[in-house]
Amino acid sequence: MSPTYFVFGSLAVKSRPIRSGAFAAAVSATVVRCLRDAGDADSGSDGIHETSTMAAPRKYSLELRERAVRMYRTTDPKPQIKKLAVDLGVHPKALRGWIRQVEADAGERDDRLTTDERAELAALRKENLQLKRANDVLRRASAFFAAQLDPTRPR
Repeated sequence: MSPTYFVFGSLAVKSRPIRSGAFAAAVSATVVRCLRDAGDADSGSDGIHETSTMAAPRKYSLELRERAVRMYRTTDPKPQIKKLAVDLGVHPKALRGWIRQVEADAGERDDRLTTDERAELAALRKENLQLKRANDVLRRASAFFAAQLDPTRPR
């Protein structure tokens, strides 16, 4: 029997005929090998490629944001957000959002996620997406090897 080639997306994998007793070991070894081979050897990539998008440029600088929030929090009595925003040349909703985020980070608000919690949530969502992609590759490899073992099996 000659080796079989199959493709998962842009991933081409060469497999050899396997016996039914070695099914699980062959599936995991072949999938790990093909993921490793698909990665860039120089960068140490594991073969699962992420797409990255460039963040939009900020309309207001970080210095302006910090200064605006500091002015609001240090002024007594508290100025109207709309008037302070007009004086600084920013949109009132933007200033209100900055103030609320600083208050959430300081623990003064419970209705918003803190900046750290937002970063953690984004990282967990990214990891979840990677795991879903890996599971999809494993599911497809398992189906392929099952079809190799029993060609009469319905798909």
